[in-house]
Amino acid sequence: MTRKAILIFGLISVIGGIHLATLREGQEWGDDFSLYIAHARNIAEGRPYADTGYIYNPANPTLSPRTYPPIFPLLLVPVYLLFGMNLTAMKVFVVLLFMAMLGVLALLFQRRLPLPYVLGCLAVFALNPFVWQQKDRLLSETPFMLFAYLALLLAEKAMQESRKKRAIFLGLAAGAAAYLAFGTRTIGVVIVPSILASDWLRQRRLFSSINLAIGAAFLTGVAAQKCLLVVEGSYLDQLVFDPGLYARIAMSLGLALGQFFDNGYSNAVRLILFACLLGPASWAVLARSPGRLSSCEFFALFNFAILVFWPAAEYGQRFLLPILPVFFLWVAEGLHRLESTSLRRLEKPAAAALTLAVLLSYAGWFSRKDTGPIRDGVSAPEAVALFDWVQNQTNPHDVFLFQKPRAFALYTGRPALAHRTADDHYRLAHTLQKHGATHIVVYHSSPMPLFQKSGRLVETFIAENPSGFTQVYENEGFRVYRIREGALASIKVANRSPGPEINSDGQHATVP
Repeated sequence: MTRKAILIFGLISVIGGIHLATLREGQEWGDDFSLYIAHARNIAEGRPYADTGYIYNPANPTLSPRTYPPIFPLLLVPVYLLFGMNLTAMKVFVVLLFMAMLGVLALLFQRRLPLPYVLGCLAVFALNPFVWQQKDRLLSETPFMLFAYLALLLAEKAMQESRKKRAIFLGLAAGAAAYLAFGTRTIGVVIVPSILASDWLRQRRLFSSINLAIGAAFLTGVAAQKCLLVVEGSYLDQLVFDPGLYARIAMSLGLALGQFFDNGYSNAVRLILFACLLGPASWAVLARSPGRLSSCEFFALFNFAILVFWPAAEYGQRFLLPILPVFFLWVAEGLHRLESTSLRRLEKPAAAALTLAVLLSYAGWFSRKDTGPIRDGVSAPEAVALFDWVQNQTNPHDVFLFQKPRAFALYTGRPALAHRTADDHYRLAHTLQKHGATHIVVYHSSPMPLFQKSGRLVETFIAENPSGFTQVYENEGFRVYRIREGALASIKVANRSPGPEINSDGQHATVP
């Protein structure tokens, strides 16, 4: 093993150890993880893939599609078979995937950067507070980045390979990795176009044997997924035509990128630091001629472009996570370019100063945040008590309204859906009646705005129609109301007539 490999492996091992040592007990209310686990359980137990208990509400499409792509659930199947629904075991597995992803990034970055910059990029990315939080969230971003960057790395190797058979083999491997990324997160569809766009600008070729191998392997994976699983994503339900919204989302994503450098104390210092990083990053991109743009540049560009048209991506820091490694790559390249200018003496001091400033910003954030057990989530005592009561005291066919329906369905085995927090009483009654809801759960003590808005709407609605509901359970955090049979059909909402639905982005849509 070379000195370079030892240093990279050592850094990745230290970072992985930090992530493992700081795993937090419990699980947050963000319930994307629930759908992934439910899919993994269904695969492991031979159930229908989509049988998760989550009831999709077309009036609230931004919450979640009906199903998620299958690759992350497939990865979780062995963990589920060995440990059951043990969230800690699953988190450990995701950290191991994260370490593998850092290894792929190291191999990709060292093709463009000297070793010190590679180590610096890995450190500032992996220790970023937002990135650090992902280890406790059981989300698909980590495996997605692993497969996406593996595809980009293998494609670059294929393009530079002189032996045709080996080049085609690498192309097939790159296409397979691209499919695995797409099968993890649908936005992985940008990977193959990114590779093709780069090759076209560099070589003015599109239908080379390598590109055909990449496309064939990718499409084979997509076709196999379509044949083996009925994955109905419902993603297109979220799309609207609104150029003003697109401009607002683009601006919000630029601001969200700066949020990765939140220090927990001063917004002004954060903006200054972000500007200092944005300078060399912009220089690195603008200094490249079109023929030298790699698939990494196109991956970041196409990824961002799709997000601009996605209403749920507004201020969505999480959606930018796959682009963050490329941003740090650009910063490092911009700093390294000083070597070829009259300011080359400033290169090392500037790189060291910026790295130190970023790490100090991270330290400031960590000093203000609770890194102990997660107190408010699915493992909180009041949530566990609620889930136990529902399992023991309700019918398996009862349907619940709750703002985290995927987690509720996973832990109770009961069907659940959520309303939009922008609903009024008429739309709420319509949602309850349309989906056959039998119970409403209110999280009355939560500090989360989502639960507070829902609670105000639901409690007021119930107070105005007391004959239609019966409170059947209460603990320190939750109240459960049973909807009396036939009550919704007779509820009269004062001063409200049926009208058009209004989505969270202000657009009109037909009442489903």
